[in-house]
Amino acid sequence: MDGISADQLAEFAQTFSMFDPNDRGYFVRADVQRVLAQVTSKELSVAELEDIMSEYDVEGDGEITFDMFLTVQVRKMKDSDFEEPARQLFKLLGKGKDDGLRPKELARLLEKVGENPEASQVEELVQMVDEDGKGLVELDELKRLLAGSDELYRKLNDG
Repeated sequence: MDGISADQLAEFAQTFSMFDPNDRGYFVRADVQRVLAQVTSKELSVAELEDIMSEYDVEGDGEITFDMFLTVQVRKMKDSDFEEPARQLFKLLGKGKDDGLRPKELARLLEKVGENPEASQVEELVQMVDEDGKGLVELDELKRLLAGSDELYRKLNDG
């Protein structure tokens, strides 16, 4: 899989094997409960368990394969790589406001990396990443935008 080292892949495989000790090639809800109860010494609520299962079980059949597990783990790893840069940009561009970046603030970000987008292009970008329809780019949405554009991320870190 792109973006991870052989060591990281081996670590993910080792973690997966904790959930799948019988080498079935998948794990189920009961396996998640068992492992997390051992690791956290806390029993998960039905809602927490359902959230975990729905995040990993993309096919909805109750079985989480290694490929599904790996995809989510790599995404989480990449998301965490963008956490601090996104938080800093969000604070700087949003002038301390917590609700989100307005289109003009996002335009300033793009100008910083040498882009000169038209207002309509910025609006279109906001619509693409704005999951809740508020017309703002919130912190999680900015992280996904940075994670989805390696070139933008590199330009921001170089400049």
